[in-house]
Amino acid sequence: MNKYKKLIVNTITFALGTFGSKLMVFLLIPIYTGVLAPAELGTADNIIQSAYLLIPLAGLSINEAVLRFALDRDSNKADVFSTGLIVNFIGLSLLLCVFPLLLFVRIIADHLVLLYVYVFIGTFKAIASNFIRGMGYVKLFAFDGIMNTAIMSFLTIFFLLVMRSGIQGYISAIILADCISILFLFKIADLGKFVKWRRIDKTMSRAMVAYSIPMIPTAIMWWITNASDRFMITYMKGEAANGLYNTASKLPYIITILAGLFAQAWQISAVAEEESASRNRFYERVFDFYQTLIFVGSAGLLLFIKPLMKILLRGNFNYFDGYIYAPFLVMSTVFSAFVSFFGSIYVTQKKSNRALVTMSIGGFLNIMLNLCFIPILGPMGAALATFISYAVVFPIRVIDTRKYVKFRISWGKIITNTGILLAMSLIIINDPRFMGVYLAILFIIAIIANAKVGLRALFTLIDGFKKKRIGQE
Repeated sequence: MNKYKKLIVNTITFALGTFGSKLMVFLLIPIYTGVLAPAELGTADNIIQSAYLLIPLAGLSINEAVLRFALDRDSNKADVFSTGLIVNFIGLSLLLCVFPLLLFVRIIADHLVLLYVYVFIGTFKAIASNFIRGMGYVKLFAFDGIMNTAIMSFLTIFFLLVMRSGIQGYISAIILADCISILFLFKIADLGKFVKWRRIDKTMSRAMVAYSIPMIPTAIMWWITNASDRFMITYMKGEAANGLYNTASKLPYIITILAGLFAQAWQISAVAEEESASRNRFYERVFDFYQTLIFVGSAGLLLFIKPLMKILLRGNFNYFDGYIYAPFLVMSTVFSAFVSFFGSIYVTQKKSNRALVTMSIGGFLNIMLNLCFIPILGPMGAALATFISYAVVFPIRVIDTRKYVKFRISWGKIITNTGILLAMSLIIINDPRFMGVYLAILFIIAIIANAKVGLRALFTLIDGFKKKRIGQE
């Protein structure tokens, strides 16, 4: 299959399985904001963000190694999966020993048992999902995404609206959905046949652990850049302010969906093209289209940001003021997507230590900027700090990865698109008269500036399908 066509077909497959499920999560926002007060939503978000930090720590980031080594054609899949499970058990046991120390963390101390169960299930879910993706079970991975979110949505509605169980129900819905997903994957993919406790290739295991260990601090740095601001807002401005910030962070979720769908398919294609003679040209064209998609999608989201907020909140204006934090969070998501794209180069080259170095810069910068901005600007300062951090890490990763893959990047277009998004963001924050007109004009400019690449990608896809049909004839 043509490599461009394969990438697009895989992306569409992930989209069919993931977009619907992600859309359901997006549509649940009115339920969260309607049932939970801003302070309660802030507390629930702190639990979830704590789990995001602890899952790579507890699992020793072995799920990342499971995905990468399962993608290798000549790897022993049973050794890969079994190593992942064993390392995960060891990590969870170590975490259990030190878990009581979290009693001193005030904002999560009352929910430690729930948090540990969340982390326990989350680590195994990550291993199972990454393994089937690495095995090439794209359709199964996509279907599991739909099923998982459908179950979580049903349980969320049941726990919040019927049982009125608040924060406990909100988190329990996620845990139970992941449990069912794990059982489903073991049954359908027959994962049991890949489990063995003896005679595991020690060379493979050592290689996986060596790959995963640097991913632990890398994941921490990702967490610092993405989530530490939630805790700093809570400590400096209170849980209600974090609740508003959390609501604003849901709006860029659409861009996160687009980037995530592509990233899942791209990682498979990037590994497959590792030894290709035309690899550099492939990377160049794909990234050119990718950044076009992300920029135009973000401009479209900013164009409709206030109407979307009103629809999502359904008249619950306790959260509405949080929309002004969303523009810089959208821009953060844009550059986070670009950072992840170049992170795929580290994955293909198995250079997890370089991923750590570059993300450490972003994590350190984010903390420093949060300390400077949040006391003065509140949640707006946190959003601005996150955007600046990713915007700095992006060119650093571009330069650092050139030693592995060299391809041309349209810096002029990136700067132009960033300027358009920045102008739209400032307009939204200042809320001038005729705001909608100004945003619409800038959105049209964004479309015109990116039209050439979009059309070229379309012709490439058509050409790929034509070649496939000719080959069949």
